[in-house]
Amino acid sequence: MKKLTYFLLIVMLCYFAGVYQQFSLMTVVVGLLLFGLVMLILSRYLRHHLRVTIPKQDTTIFRNVENEFSFQILNTSDLPADRFCLTFCLQYLGSKKRITKKYFGSARGKAYNDENLSSFYLTAPHCGIIVLTPVRLRVYDYMGVFSSSQKLSGSEEILIMPPRQQIQLQLPLFGTYEGDPITDLSNNRPGDDHSDIRQLREYRDGDLYKHVHRNMSAKTQTLWVKEYNQENDIVLSFYIDTSFEDPPSPEQTDAFYEILYAVLEALLPNNIIIKAYSFDSSAGGFVSDDITDENAIQKLFHHLYRSQPCTKAASEEYRLSLPGNTMRLDTGLHWYFGDNLIHAFHADTCSQELADGFFAF
Repeated sequence: MKKLTYFLLIVMLCYFAGVYQQFSLMTVVVGLLLFGLVMLILSRYLRHHLRVTIPKQDTTIFRNVENEFSFQILNTSDLPADRFCLTFCLQYLGSKKRITKKYFGSARGKAYNDENLSSFYLTAPHCGIIVLTPVRLRVYDYMGVFSSSQKLSGSEEILIMPPRQQIQLQLPLFGTYEGDPITDLSNNRPGDDHSDIRQLREYRDGDLYKHVHRNMSAKTQTLWVKEYNQENDIVLSFYIDTSFEDPPSPEQTDAFYEILYAVLEALLPNNIIIKAYSFDSSAGGFVSDDITDENAIQKLFHHLYRSQPCTKAASEEYRLSLPGNTMRLDTGLHWYFGDNLIHAFHADTCSQELADGFFAF
């Protein structure tokens, strides 16, 4: 609108200067044209000196929870950029629907040594992976008449986890369930067997300083700790059946992931290693994951979100190859232990059923 007003003003002044032969008006017209040229060059200059970066931050959020995401605008010129517009594109992985968000802001020059950190807020309605892509940066001159833009590249994936649910779970006596063993013993869970180091990993809150690996920490300038094995671990098989006959609704899919997340989090504090079996289309078949902590759960959800479902026939054939005491959750929201139905959930009341229910094997 400002640009249109600017050119209409020039046309009007040219008209009156010609009709009334006013040299002073022609001087004003020339001045306005020169001013416009300077502003156009200024907008291109500022655009050339602005850089957009997305700082490292937590890329895991929860469904239906408002989360803040930061980005940084770096102005390498001596002049401030009074106004810019940054356009983002948000798109679920595998979906054609795109959501566009715009952010307007300013960035002072390098003389101020500002970080120019800005934020926008995102609430994800469904579980999955959202791809966040900065699309375009548009910089305006000081009068807001002219602007210059550039396309941006790069993207960041955001993992959308289900909301956390605390459920009441009664486990059977470990070792037998109706005469069949439900667990086996493993030696791959972090523990206190100091005779065998399982792996080195970065320090987390609660780790003992006596477990710090001094050489690795000094070399990388980051605290690394030694993680030890436990001698006896309980391992529970869990088949995550993502096959279906009719495509589930988004609400049913969200309920499926919410139940799965709640069950996994309820099992972990009981010193159980969960051997999770699921179909991975990128691997071309069924895979297994050892679920021992929250990071392993997020890794599992990453590949579940990316994978295409398998056929019912293939799923049933694979299920029959697993031990008879395997826990199973299917997209129909039926939760089994072996051939025994623990609970049949409903998509619209799933959260309430998880919160109010008492589940025994």
